[in-house]
Amino acid sequence: TSHAYSQAKAGTGHTNDSSSARAFIEGATVTARSGDVLVDALVDTDSLYAAIIPLSARPKEDNGAGGGGGIGVAQAGLEMKTSDMVMGHGVDAHISGGADVTAAGEVLITAKDDPLVVLIADCITLDNQGVLGLIAVGFAMADTSMASTVLAFIDSSEVTAQAGDVVVDAFSNPNITTFSIGVAVQENELGFGGSLVFNALANTTIAHISGDSVQAAGEVLVHATDDTFVLGIGGGAAGDSQVGVGAAIASNEVKNIVKAYISEAAVHALGGKVEVKANAKPLLTSLTAGL
Repeated sequence: TSHAYSQAKAGTGHTNDSSSARAFIEGATVTARSGDVLVDALVDTDSLYAAIIPLSARPKEDNGAGGGGGIGVAQAGLEMKTSDMVMGHGVDAHISGGADVTAAGEVLITAKDDPLVVLIADCITLDNQGVLGLIAVGFAMADTSMASTVLAFIDSSEVTAQAGDVVVDAFSNPNITTFSIGVAVQENELGFGGSLVFNALANTTIAHISGDSVQAAGEVLVHATDDTFVLGIGGGAAGDSQVGVGAAIASNEVKNIVKAYISEAAVHALGGKVEVKANAKPLLTSLTAGL
């Protein structure tokens, strides 16, 4: 007696994160007579997304007699899974619009984007006879795309720090890890286990002072920093087939823009330096294995 079973599974997951944060002083007169003036915007999201189909298989049965009476099982072993995340954060901290801001201490304008993302897609098909007894496929894909903007600035305003620094700081710090694993281990003519990992980032980070005047008793610092970390892990494995193919592809693409500048402004650091610094230091790692 023989039976034919069909086992085909597909899963997909999609997440969209468009978080934003704004902190600003516009067209106002602000005086801190005994302390600092702080303008601080922060996006600090943590995301874990997993597209996982539980393993399910029908093993071959055997009556133990050897030869006739055994039950042969021909099954479809086909599993496909995709998981993707799209992020577009907006973080903005500024003083603008003719504001007049005075602090007895420091004036700090900071914008920070600090997301943590873990994305998992796994696909496993085991111990089946494959599609029509011929083909077994396990394929998984994890895809992350990010296009965020981080701005910190003083524009057309008078800002004075009477006993400290004026700091304008824009900081982008995404931490992204993606896993994608495809496994096909079955008795058939052809087994394919594959995975694809793709991370694409196009973030903009800008810090600037433009127009009017800024004065600090200490230093004036204008910093824009991109400290991206991306880890992509892909694996593919196939076994027990007459022809087995395991393949994995991981790709990281980063096209970030980082700028820091002073334009058409009178800037005075009475007790230290004026520093304008843009720093892009992404760390990208791809790990793949095919068996």
